[in-house]
Amino acid sequence: MSIPEIWPKELLFHYSRLSESLREEFLEKVKNTTPEREDNLRRFLLAMHSIEDQLDNYRENPEFIYFVLHGLFYEGKNEKIISICSNYPQHPGLLNLKVNALIQSRKFDEIPELLIRNEELSRDTDPVLLISTLANDVLFSYYSQSFDDVPLKILKLKEEYIKQKEIASADTFLQIFLLQEYIHGISVNIAINRRKGDLLKGSEIGKDLIDQAKEFNNRFLLNRLLNNTALCLIEIGRLKEGLAYLEEAFEFSRILANEIRIASFANNIGFIYRQLGYLDFALRYFEIASDYAKRSNNSSHIIVATDTNIAHILLASGQTELALTMSEEALQVIKESQTSIPPRICIDLKLCRADIFETLDKYTEATDELDFALAEIAEAKLTAEVAKVNLRKAHIAARQSNLGDASKLLEQTLEIALEKNLFEIIINTKLQLAEIDLIKHRITGQELLLSFALEKIEDTKQLCLEQEYKLVLIDVYILQGLLLSLAKKRKQGVKILEQAIELSKEINLPEKEEEAKKQLKEIKSEDKHLLVKIFTRMTKSIRSTFTLESLSKPKVIETKLKALYIISKQIGLPIYEKYFDEDLKIDANLLSGLLTAIRTMGETLLDSKEGGLKLIDHGDVAIMLETLEELVFALVLSQESYLIREKLRNFAENYLESEFAFKEVDGFVIKDDKEIASIDEIVSKNFQELLS
Repeated sequence: MSIPEIWPKELLFHYSRLSESLREEFLEKVKNTTPEREDNLRRFLLAMHSIEDQLDNYRENPEFIYFVLHGLFYEGKNEKIISICSNYPQHPGLLNLKVNALIQSRKFDEIPELLIRNEELSRDTDPVLLISTLANDVLFSYYSQSFDDVPLKILKLKEEYIKQKEIASADTFLQIFLLQEYIHGISVNIAINRRKGDLLKGSEIGKDLIDQAKEFNNRFLLNRLLNNTALCLIEIGRLKEGLAYLEEAFEFSRILANEIRIASFANNIGFIYRQLGYLDFALRYFEIASDYAKRSNNSSHIIVATDTNIAHILLASGQTELALTMSEEALQVIKESQTSIPPRICIDLKLCRADIFETLDKYTEATDELDFALAEIAEAKLTAEVAKVNLRKAHIAARQSNLGDASKLLEQTLEIALEKNLFEIIINTKLQLAEIDLIKHRITGQELLLSFALEKIEDTKQLCLEQEYKLVLIDVYILQGLLLSLAKKRKQGVKILEQAIELSKEINLPEKEEEAKKQLKEIKSEDKHLLVKIFTRMTKSIRSTFTLESLSKPKVIETKLKALYIISKQIGLPIYEKYFDEDLKIDANLLSGLLTAIRTMGETLLDSKEGGLKLIDHGDVAIMLETLEELVFALVLSQESYLIREKLRNFAENYLESEFAFKEVDGFVIKDDKEIASIDEIVSKNFQELLS
């Protein structure tokens, strides 16, 4: 079969189904009425637009109507498709198209009956539409959330596909069409694995299906595969790979010229670029999104979201007044919109405006915006968003020298963030708490406050390493390097800044690389204005992490608790021990002596302050150490994690608050059973979720 080059792959299925006269008539319309420079599919769609209101003239030729409506389906004209297809209850192709349109519109009531009828109509008469029907049955179960039905329906689809493929072994085109429909159905496996959290498996399935689909280059099918696979890749942290898939899918979306879809797509890609730190690329996609959204009706929410994103970028690049102007334009769109704007979008705009006003030192206006945001949050019951407001209120309080109020807000926010694993919030909170320590250090000159700041920066670094927040990690390395230099630990500071340079090269951020190199040069020359530069860098990091949103799912560090010890520094003996692993048999006195010796030696060799040695790592066993007052708290576990470190600190603080006492006689600790039971309760309170 000889097919003209102009005929698009996405509509190839219809070529042999149309009569020769209708094919020639339509091809003439395409050639005579559409620009040659356009993509072939786009040319066909333009020709279909010119006759979509005249389809009644072709009512005696349902195959031609099926062909035209298939093109309109690519553009998302679902209501029209559902209406026209209802007039052809005996045509399996049009019924399948109706089912697809109903699924996209999330209207499920009519679908089961349509699928049964379609299977009866296509079985033994039309193998491609039979496979298409079974594929739609899989999609229907998934999108109607009947997840338990999906595996059996996929099995039925697979068995029928193998059977029909064998029958059609001599027909190359028929095999291609069968494979397309089969891939369409089993593509839900990508989404199913993503839903279960098996993102790696989902991405591998997606890549395999993409490779198969590229052989026949149906871009509409590829678009679906690229999107779903990209989401898996992004959520496991392979952002650039996922982004490449999204951009490939975006190019096809532009051919379809569905303004709202293009705007939404471009906004999402811009958001990913923004989180990766590529602000120029992000701005380009946001501008595309804004342009397409403003061409469309009922797209106010996309305009507001996009203009807010542009304002964020302008603020980050130092164009504060322009950022304010952009945010005011977004505010005006909300006021003039005939439809309600989703509350999250409105809240994000108010938070952005608060950041702008705070940068302009207009604290009253910034606080007003935050209060407006809190009202929206309360009305929409989005309680998790409160932490974002509190972070900003704390920073405003600190900038106005209300350090007590700022610390209180941050401690409350940190407690909630640790409880709910809000890692992005934890990072910003720790940075702000470190900034407050530095402000106090500048006022009092106390070196201990500098140590506290370094400890919080180290916490932030460990969390960034665990969660692979590489962009933030570069900032943290730079901060840590400068702080170490300020604390007279220049060699360590140089090493950390070199890590910042290497990481900047790895993720291709030349601006960050240049900044790290500049700071490295300055600390080597003993810059006298180091503290000022640290505050400038700290403020920049705090503001950038206000808008930090991880694109990947939080990584869970699998670990197993083995034992917990409380050791008296004064006598070097354990005053409490708790074993979580029944197979672990250790003499607590010997271990206490060993830990005391290692801790003392480590602090001496590392020139560390009291409590400086935090971890003893021995492959499959780690010992996390926290020192408070005259006690060392040692947690033995299979692998260190940041959240468990925080739990150990909380346990230590809870223990000290309880004011337990112990007696020592001739080198032996006398233990009270009631006190041991009370300590056991504190252990359960702090580590329960890890023990269940």
